[in-house]
Amino acid sequence: MPLSDKVGVGRAFRRAVRIDADMGDPESLRGFACPPSSASALMTMARHISETGQGAFTWTGHYGAGKSSLAVTLASALSGDAEDRKRAAAALGKDTVAALRRAMPPKSKGWRVLPIVGSRISPARAVGEGIANAKWKRAAQNAEWSDNETLEALDSISRRDPSKRGGLLGSVDITVFPV
Repeated sequence: MPLSDKVGVGRAFRRAVRIDADMGDPESLRGFACPPSSASALMTMARHISETGQGAFTWTGHYGAGKSSLAVTLASALSGDAEDRKRAAAALGKDTVAALRRAMPPKSKGWRVLPIVGSRISPARAVGEGIANAKWKRAAQNAEWSDNETLEALDSISRRDPSKRGGLLGSVDITVFPV
């Protein structure tokens, strides 16, 4: 009997995750399997935040390694939506999600998430456009987004609903190609 009669290969295609388009989309979590190294990185982040109160991190890896998928899953784990949290817990594991929620309590409405995809524009403008395009939109859109205007907007957003929101989780996704 040929091996092909005993073994089947399931064909699947998964497009790349784009954090600004896929945040909050349940389909973006379908099929995501969190590797132990990613779960370990999240646990390390949670421990660092708990111990120091600081929370700026850089994830690096090759294209297609799952960094964007992990960012979307992290945002879902800290979301105010019970179904998003449930899907993220299934993907990340209960211990990882519990550590994240202890370090970054989502409170009743979860964390606001600001997904930004880097491009060839100024960082202030990229962040400003992310703010303008966020689901929880800022009231006014600004075409220029100076450094000061962007910082003021971030400060204002991060201070909204402190009794109901965990805070503001910013995620910047940048792909660099050699020239």
